[in-house]
Amino acid sequence: MDWIQIITQIGIPGAFCIALAWYVKFQTGNYRQDIKDMQEKYSAELREIRAEHKEETKQMTDALNNNTKVMQRIADKLDLKEDNL
Repeated sequence: MDWIQIITQIGIPGAFCIALAWYVKFQTGNYRQDIKDMQEKYSAELREIRAEHKEETKQMTDALNNNTKVMQRIADKLDLKEDNL
């Protein structure tokens, strides 16, 4: 069936309604696919950022623990010097 047969059978307003309904369906399908693609992209990026943050947090925790050990050793040495005075 071509456009001329549709127009002659249901008229110009009916043909335009059908064309608009098809267009809306087409655009909605594209929009949904775009949203799905963006969600997948952002989910992958978020997983990557979380992994990087986890590694950075681990490194910061290790550095903080090392600093705490050094500070404790310094405090112990200062206590020994005060005791000897």
